Amino acid sequence: QDVNGFTPLHRMCAWKQCKASRCMKAMMDAGACHTKLTLMIRDRESRTPLSFAIERCAHFTTVLILIHRCPEAAHLANSSGGTPLELLRMRRAAYAKPQHDAIEKSLQRALARTEE
Repeated sequence: QDVNGFTPLHRMCAWKQCKASRCMKAMMDAGACHTKLTLMIRDRESRTPLSFAIERCAHFTTVLILIHRCPEAAHLANSSGGTPLELLRMRRAAYAKPQHDAIEKSLQRALARTEE
Protein backbone atom coordinates (compact mmCIF):
# COMPACT_ATOMS: atom_id res chain seq x y z
CA GLN A 1 0.00 0.00 0.00
CA ASP A 2 1.15 3.52 -0.70
CA VAL A 3 0.82 6.55 1.62
CA ASN A 4 -2.88 6.88 0.70
CA GLY A 5 -3.51 3.23 1.42
CA PHE A 6 -3.94 2.41 -2.26
CA THR A 7 -3.01 -1.01 -3.55
CA PRO A 8 -2.31 -1.72 -7.24
CA LEU A 9 -5.92 -2.91 -7.38
CA HIS A 10 -7.19 0.44 -6.08
CA ARG A 11 -5.10 2.18 -8.75
CA MET A 12 -6.59 0.02 -11.51
CA CYS A 13 -10.07 0.90 -10.28
CA ALA A 14 -9.41 4.54 -11.15
CA TRP A 15 -9.09 3.64 -14.84
CA LYS A 16 -12.28 4.16 -16.75
CA GLN A 17 -11.24 2.18 -19.83
CA CYS A 18 -12.10 -1.42 -20.61
CA LYS A 19 -8.39 -2.30 -20.49
CA ALA A 20 -8.56 -1.92 -16.71
CA SER A 21 -11.02 -4.81 -16.55
CA ARG A 22 -8.82 -7.03 -18.69
CA CYS A 23 -5.71 -6.12 -16.69
CA MET A 24 -7.49 -6.73 -13.37
CA LYS A 25 -8.90 -10.07 -14.50
CA ALA A 26 -5.44 -11.15 -15.71
CA MET A 27 -3.92 -10.20 -12.34
CA MET A 28 -6.60 -12.14 -10.48
CA ASP A 29 -6.33 -15.17 -12.73
CA ALA A 30 -2.54 -15.15 -12.28
CA GLY A 31 -2.99 -15.16 -8.51
CA ALA A 32 -1.66 -11.65 -7.88
CA CYS A 33 -4.78 -10.68 -5.95
CA HIS A 34 -6.67 -13.91 -5.60
CA THR A 35 -7.68 -13.83 -1.96
CA LYS A 36 -10.77 -12.13 -0.64
CA LEU A 37 -8.55 -10.45 1.92
CA THR A 38 -6.72 -8.65 -0.90
CA LEU A 39 -10.05 -7.49 -2.33
CA MET A 40 -11.12 -6.12 1.05
CA ILE A 41 -8.03 -3.99 1.80
CA ARG A 42 -9.13 -0.47 2.60
CA ASP A 43 -7.43 2.79 1.75
CA ARG A 44 -7.12 5.77 4.14
CA GLU A 45 -10.80 6.62 3.58
CA SER A 46 -11.85 3.02 4.32
CA ARG A 47 -12.67 2.32 0.68
CA THR A 48 -12.29 -1.20 -0.63
CA PRO A 49 -11.37 -1.53 -4.31
CA LEU A 50 -15.11 -2.04 -4.99
CA SER A 51 -16.14 1.18 -3.23
CA PHE A 52 -13.27 3.06 -4.84
CA ALA A 53 -14.21 1.76 -8.31
CA ILE A 54 -17.82 2.88 -7.91
CA GLU A 55 -16.78 6.22 -6.45
CA ARG A 56 -14.40 6.82 -9.37
CA CYS A 57 -16.99 5.56 -11.90
CA ALA A 58 -14.68 2.81 -13.14
CA HIS A 59 -15.55 0.79 -16.20
CA PHE A 60 -18.67 -1.21 -15.39
CA THR A 61 -16.95 -4.53 -16.17
CA THR A 62 -14.32 -3.71 -13.55
CA VAL A 63 -17.08 -3.18 -10.97
CA LEU A 64 -18.81 -6.44 -11.94
CA ILE A 65 -15.55 -8.40 -11.62
CA LEU A 66 -14.96 -7.00 -8.13
CA ILE A 67 -18.49 -7.87 -7.03
CA HIS A 68 -18.18 -11.39 -8.45
CA ARG A 69 -14.78 -12.05 -6.86
CA CYS A 70 -15.63 -10.62 -3.44
CA PRO A 71 -19.36 -10.23 -2.79
CA GLU A 72 -18.63 -9.60 0.90
CA ALA A 73 -17.21 -6.19 0.00
CA ALA A 74 -20.75 -5.08 -0.94
CA HIS A 75 -21.47 -4.78 2.80
CA LEU A 76 -18.47 -2.60 3.68
CA ALA A 77 -19.06 1.13 4.09
CA ASN A 78 -16.41 3.78 3.54
CA SER A 79 -15.39 6.32 6.19
CA SER A 80 -18.43 8.46 5.30
CA GLY A 81 -20.74 5.50 5.89
CA GLY A 82 -21.54 4.91 2.21
CA THR A 83 -21.90 1.32 1.04
CA PRO A 84 -21.15 0.41 -2.58
CA LEU A 85 -24.89 0.31 -3.37
CA GLU A 86 -25.42 3.77 -1.88
CA LEU A 87 -22.41 5.12 -3.77
CA LEU A 88 -23.78 3.67 -7.00
CA ARG A 89 -27.19 5.26 -6.45
CA MET A 90 -25.52 8.65 -5.87
CA ARG A 91 -23.78 8.26 -9.25
CA ARG A 92 -26.80 7.20 -11.30
CA ALA A 93 -25.81 9.45 -14.22
CA ALA A 94 -22.24 8.07 -14.36
CA TYR A 95 -23.27 4.85 -16.10
CA ALA A 96 -25.65 4.15 -18.96
CA LYS A 97 -28.92 2.75 -17.63
CA PRO A 98 -28.27 -0.90 -18.66
CA GLN A 99 -24.82 -0.80 -17.07
CA HIS A 100 -26.13 0.88 -13.92
CA ASP A 101 -28.92 -1.69 -13.65
CA ALA A 102 -26.49 -4.59 -14.11
CA ILE A 103 -24.21 -3.27 -11.36
CA GLU A 104 -27.15 -2.62 -9.02
CA LYS A 105 -28.55 -6.13 -9.54
CA SER A 106 -25.13 -7.66 -8.95
CA LEU A 107 -24.72 -5.69 -5.72
CA GLN A 108 -28.19 -6.70 -4.53
CA ARG A 109 -27.46 -10.38 -5.29
CA ALA A 110 -24.12 -10.12 -3.48
CA LEU A 111 -25.81 -8.60 -0.45
CA ALA A 112 -28.50 -11.30 -0.41
CA ARG A 113 -25.98 -14.14 -0.92
CA THR A 114 -23.65 -13.05 1.82
CA GLU A 115 -26.45 -12.47 4.35
CA GLU A 116 -27.57 -16.10 4.19
